[in-house]
Amino acid sequence: MNTESDQNVPEVYRRIVHRAHRLLDTLEREYLEIKPEHGATGFRERVFNRMNDLAITKPAELILSTGEVCMEKVTELIKLEGDAISSDLWWIYGACANVVASSRALNSKDLDRAWELMCDAHTPTGAMLVTNRAEEILTKHVFDAVNKERASNAAKGRHHKSDVMKKKTHEILRSRSDWAGQARAKRVVIAKLKAEYGQDALKNFEDTVEKWIRDMPDRLELIPSLKERLSRSSTLPDSIQTKSDPLNPPPL
Repeated sequence: MNTESDQNVPEVYRRIVHRAHRLLDTLEREYLEIKPEHGATGFRERVFNRMNDLAITKPAELILSTGEVCMEKVTELIKLEGDAISSDLWWIYGACANVVASSRALNSKDLDRAWELMCDAHTPTGAMLVTNRAEEILTKHVFDAVNKERASNAAKGRHHKSDVMKKKTHEILRSRSDWAGQARAKRVVIAKLKAEYGQDALKNFEDTVEKWIRDMPDRLELIPSLKERLSRSSTLPDSIQTKSDPLNPPPL
């Protein structure tokens, strides 16, 4: 489709030509998305040029006597794409056929018909673009929602497992009241937790289990040696009543 430079060319002619160029650029991008194996020139060579050559050499085969596009002929051209033909290809071929037919109408100075064909070309293209973009947006939102849900479930699972192991730690420690020392108690707890829940059940077994034991309100009653050691310190009454521990002072 050639752009007229004559100042006497009607404005509607320029608008049709402008729309045709923009639409062909859009169809070219969409075709490249669907058929990347044909490269950047795939649309021009395989779709537009075939359609345009047919309109020039055998116009009656592409454009009916009513001025409309012969979709049966368009179907024959689409079949050249092979077996894997998507609905997007139908829209691209149909829109391109209408652009070519609009160009032929312009050459015949039939501006009204050219405008109608250009509108027909935009209708399937608009539907295709809206559908494709909606699909992309919906797919992204669905995947984001699924990933978020999975991450949330995984976090809940980790917290639940951690709570179970914490309760198990307290259960093991309270199973006896004569632990030789806190370090010994911690080693026994860690060994049992690893045996039951796996070697990697916690990111840091040593620090986590130690904190769980240290936070137990009845820890001193379960570990006599620790209670006795604290009793020899000058802060015995305050230490026991406030549950402070000189061996594990709170952070500053």
